[in-house]
Amino acid sequence: MLYKWKHILVLSLVLGIILFTVGSSVRAGSADLIDYALSDIRVLYVYDDDHSIDWPTLYFLNDEYGCRLDLVRLQSHTQFYPSIRSLEDREIYMHHLFVPNDSTSTDEVVDYLFADRRPDLVLFGPNLKSAPARSLKEHLINLPQSYSLLFNILKLFEFISDERDRNDPANTVVINVRGAARRYQNRMDNEIPRLADSYYTEEIGVGILSHYRLLKSYVDITGNKSDFLGGIPTNRLEAVIKRLTIEGPRSKILLEQAGRFRDDFTAAKEAAGREMVDLLVDGYDAVLELREAARSAPDDPLKSALLAFLKRTLYRAERATLDAVGVHWEVRISLRDSPHGTRAKVVLAVSVDGPSEVDITSVQFLSPNDTVRITLDSVPRTVVPHQAYVRQYLIDIDADQLRTNEPDSLTFLTTLKYGRTPLQLTNSLPLKELPDLRVQFDPEFFFVPPVAQLDVDRIVSSMAWNIVITKPSEQSGDVHIKLTTPRGIFAGAYTTDLSLEKGTTYRRVRIPFSISNLFEPGIHYPKVSLIVDGQVAAADTGRIRMAAFSIDERRTVAFLPDSTGALEDCLGMTTVSYRPLTRRSLMTSDLSAYDVLLIGSGAARDFSELSDARDRFEAYIRGGGSLVVFGQDYQWPHYALPFMLVPSLEQLPPTKISVEIQKASILSRPYKISVEGLTKRLGGTSRFAAAVVSPSEKVLTTPSGATLLSVSRLGDGQMIYCGLPLFEMIGELNLQAIHLLANILNY
Repeated sequence: MLYKWKHILVLSLVLGIILFTVGSSVRAGSADLIDYALSDIRVLYVYDDDHSIDWPTLYFLNDEYGCRLDLVRLQSHTQFYPSIRSLEDREIYMHHLFVPNDSTSTDEVVDYLFADRRPDLVLFGPNLKSAPARSLKEHLINLPQSYSLLFNILKLFEFISDERDRNDPANTVVINVRGAARRYQNRMDNEIPRLADSYYTEEIGVGILSHYRLLKSYVDITGNKSDFLGGIPTNRLEAVIKRLTIEGPRSKILLEQAGRFRDDFTAAKEAAGREMVDLLVDGYDAVLELREAARSAPDDPLKSALLAFLKRTLYRAERATLDAVGVHWEVRISLRDSPHGTRAKVVLAVSVDGPSEVDITSVQFLSPNDTVRITLDSVPRTVVPHQAYVRQYLIDIDADQLRTNEPDSLTFLTTLKYGRTPLQLTNSLPLKELPDLRVQFDPEFFFVPPVAQLDVDRIVSSMAWNIVITKPSEQSGDVHIKLTTPRGIFAGAYTTDLSLEKGTTYRRVRIPFSISNLFEPGIHYPKVSLIVDGQVAAADTGRIRMAAFSIDERRTVAFLPDSTGALEDCLGMTTVSYRPLTRRSLMTSDLSAYDVLLIGSGAARDFSELSDARDRFEAYIRGGGSLVVFGQDYQWPHYALPFMLVPSLEQLPPTKISVEIQKASILSRPYKISVEGLTKRLGGTSRFAAAVVSPSEKVLTTPSGATLLSVSRLGDGQMIYCGLPLFEMIGELNLQAIHLLANILNY
């Protein structure tokens, strides 16, 4: 076995509080699980960038109404494949879908997202600018209702970025996102880092309020339309029963049991202690009876649809009930060879931390590739609160039948009783699981200089990718690295097989690669995968393109890092000599040794010394240096420079950017910059780090008169201010953005 079997797998019987040996999670409490059990609302949120996600609004829907959230980001690729991260206990699923640029990609996306059922609400996030996202948006808006499905999309909303479009309050939902962010801050602090690479801050948020415009509704709304769920009941169990059954005595019984479940779980939200547990157990018992009654109904085409819906309802009800009862189940398993064949030693521990005792009535085992239940223990045991029941079992296993790559190799069934209500715990334990690994290109983008046009296919340029592997500290084992490159790129020698050791969480691998004249223009997508036991355990897709980037190799650059590290990443793809400045070197080193001095976005947060460096900056510029300041926020010290620079963050459509000096050198040498091409992929309304800079030659400005690109001259040198999201655009491999950076460094 290339990867060690996990000998301890802690299953807490409530899916939301599963604890693996490779990490911990923040469990959902009973009150949250009750809301999830009572709600069958699903929300689909389509977004284009982790930084633009309206987390407060989504958490409001998840917490207030118990909605399941499916966040979807689409990215162009040569073939379709999904990547998902989830918090199943919180009903939050984050899908990153790579899709080809063809007419069938939207159909593949819809088939993947709607494999189970259609969502009830669709929210389109701000600034959807990618072609796959816009295509999906158009498809969902025009998707017809289906009378054969239990669930259809009932409402579609889009985020309103431009304040001038917020003129229809009757069809606009307004969310106090600042209040929601404060209310759910603890959850977001714990959960978002496990879902998204970009962590939520108020800067990433959309301000005090979020506005969503109603695009289409299939719901007859008699009251206030400015409500996401107006006209949509959060629980439709009774409505589903009415639709899928014929009116009569059987339907009446099913409806009574459904009403009992709803009433008991609703009452449990306001109860506590033993009373809450009893209500949940009674409601759960009602769902069990409802399922049995549905099973005994005559076979018809609608029976399977009802049972499938009841299965999801029962799962959520069981999860909330077991959490309230306080049952925890821990299994330790080890395999060993004996003269009589392979045997599994299983240690079962059941503990209770709820308000009342629980009876264990039986423990059964379902062997691999077998349908026969083997009873391991049928002697009743009572487990009182704050105590545990521990037993050891030896099980004979046919080694040839072990499905080590299947999710349910060993299945254990434990039957409990709380009062008179049976609670059956069914858990499947894989003998071996794929490790919790992550791999990514760092950075995820790369631009390379054009290769010489040769008559033969010969390698003429050499670069290197950095691959970062992360894992839990306690994991260990062997992995294989597989790199898939576009045509014209050739990977050099690198370590393909790694042994990951305990005690480490981070591993960096350098993969050299070369470009030949077979490499075609445009953006291409290399892929790296981690293979464990023949299966893909983690994968990532990068971006690479050819881009002219001519800078004098003798030019030296010093920089203060930006908050994302993108500035240093981009410098590493050029031919310039560069070095970062430390706090000490900023105040003591000879700045005149550098031709260009760059100050990255957000540098003021890490370099408080900026407010004391005015005289040094002034001497540097007067002596012929070029100081470049990239977009800053309100923390920028106003007196750090020999010029006035006051940040003025603005949100506006890129089409509103004005070119004040058409033939400005910074837009024409050595590369001619098209402002329209520079901003075309931003789309909608975007956030710009505009600033008031005085004195300055304004090259690009906003309607308010603030500058996005300017040159301020002093002595023999100058200061350049760039408030465009330049490095975000370079990260998307915008050719005009890459050329603008070259012009700035050449100025």
